Amino acid sequence: MAATLAESARPLPAAVGLGSGPAELAIVVPPFNESANVGELVARLARVLDGHARAVVFVDDDSPDGTSSPLAQAVATVATMVFNFAVNNGLTYRDRRLRGARWWLGLASFMAVCSVGAVANVGSASYLFEHVTGWAVAGVAGILIGAVWNYAVTGAYTWGGRRSRAS
Repeated sequence: MAATLAESARPLPAAVGLGSGPAELAIVVPPFNESANVGELVARLARVLDGHARAVVFVDDDSPDGTSSPLAQAVATVATMVFNFAVNNGLTYRDRRLRGARWWLGLASFMAVCSVGAVANVGSASYLFEHVTGWAVAGVAGILIGAVWNYAVTGAYTWGGRRSRAS
């Protein structure tokens, strides 16, 4: 029976933003009352599964502690980082476009730098909202802090410094 199952096994379809081909592995995570831990779980899964096509599905079991909120934020942040990297690599830094293995290394460095920007964004916006101003001003301030950090640092770190000017 095992041989029959192995022979009939088909690759799983890739989940959006998690790979460019069939998934090698599918993981289903049913978190319940794990809002404080789900961000760390996403980060650990990303490290462990780095370089492997995968599909990770989090099943919302209607946790009363709002587990789905930080999970949604983490997924949205990762998806945004991948999209922004692709756009920057294709348009903003087209003269230094990364390809092949360098594309994956660039994505890793971009995500590392942007993780700091995301923490600065959320931290500053949260502080401003709780202690200083309304949500709109706090949100815009957080976005600006994160965007400036991300642009300045990824330009130097991910794509290697200043652009060369044509003579």
